[in-house]
Amino acid sequence: MMKRGLFVKLVLLVAIAAAAFGCATGPKPACPIAADQNFEFSFPGQTPKVDSFYVILDGSESMAGSYGGLKKFTCAKKIVLFMNQAVANLDLKAGLRTYGLNAVPSGPQTDLQYGFATYSSTEFANAVMPLWGPNGPSPMGLAITEADKDLCSTSGRTALIILSDGHPSDDAVKAARKLKDRLGGKLCIATIAVGADASGKEILSGIAKIGGCDAAFNAKDLCSGAGMTQFVNQVFYNQPKAVPPKPNNDVDGDGVPNFKDRCPFTPKGAAVNENGCWEIMGLTFDTNKADVKPEYLPLVYKVIPILNNNPGMKIELQGHADNRGAKDYNQGLSERRAESVKKILVDKGVDAGRLSTKGWGFTKPIVPNDSEANMRRNRRVEVREVK
Repeated sequence: MMKRGLFVKLVLLVAIAAAAFGCATGPKPACPIAADQNFEFSFPGQTPKVDSFYVILDGSESMAGSYGGLKKFTCAKKIVLFMNQAVANLDLKAGLRTYGLNAVPSGPQTDLQYGFATYSSTEFANAVMPLWGPNGPSPMGLAITEADKDLCSTSGRTALIILSDGHPSDDAVKAARKLKDRLGGKLCIATIAVGADASGKEILSGIAKIGGCDAAFNAKDLCSGAGMTQFVNQVFYNQPKAVPPKPNNDVDGDGVPNFKDRCPFTPKGAAVNENGCWEIMGLTFDTNKADVKPEYLPLVYKVIPILNNNPGMKIELQGHADNRGAKDYNQGLSERRAESVKKILVDKGVDAGRLSTKGWGFTKPIVPNDSEANMRRNRRVEVREVK
């Protein structure tokens, strides 16, 4: 019997232990910031857009409710401390006000816990850490009105950050609008909804819209380093100006700018001349000749891999001449030069159906025919893709 009694006691102890440590399998906390507590925040090259920040923290009775396994107030504190870590290096003024915290009927409904003073991340954290005991009413509007008094001496831009489940017991929207009317563009209001209540989120979102910064956030999204970085970027820093894309001044990437390119959209790998046109660069013909010298054959062969890389491509080989001689003669000479190049390509296996020829005679010189060197340059073959 004693053994049986001992067994029952052991079973009971195991059950009690399982209940005590059941958080391992219970609801996942909505704010697991501990995993990111050593996150190294970095905002390179960015400049602050605010001169101060002021936190209003809801410590009312409703913040004692559960939010993903934690008290909502506990989650809100975690976020404030995490934000404090992210902005620790900024030279600002700061304030921290709570409402509904440890409230008694005869006591104050809102308290200034820090500042409004020169910001010290260490002192700010020391003001947040001891806060506990959400149990009072929810005079968010009163807290905003008192914040207005604290901020009356500031001349720069301020970020007002409200952490709440969105259940004010007074007209917080009216108080926020009055504060915004007084400070105008010097005030940005960011709200952080702690909890899943849709009506509370709607109220906080409305207050954020009054603030004019489109800064309504959910607590669960700020518990990671990446999420807090995005929040701080939006609320505390100027956004980098978008660099307009550089105009595409060389649409086909051939090295010749569009304004000068007479042959846009040449295929990749094609050698182009100073006009941006595909040319068998280096190939020239002797005066009154249409044959391709052996030393120029490798230049012609460079056309082949481009055709291989573009199986559906057809090209036209265009022959040219300098201006010596009769027009009709040079017309025929330029056609024979194009035909010579075509024959070389066909002999190397290129399908003749992909190749056509045309002669331009001396009507399209690439440079003036005013020297021997320039006339040699004009005795050439260009390549055009046939669409």
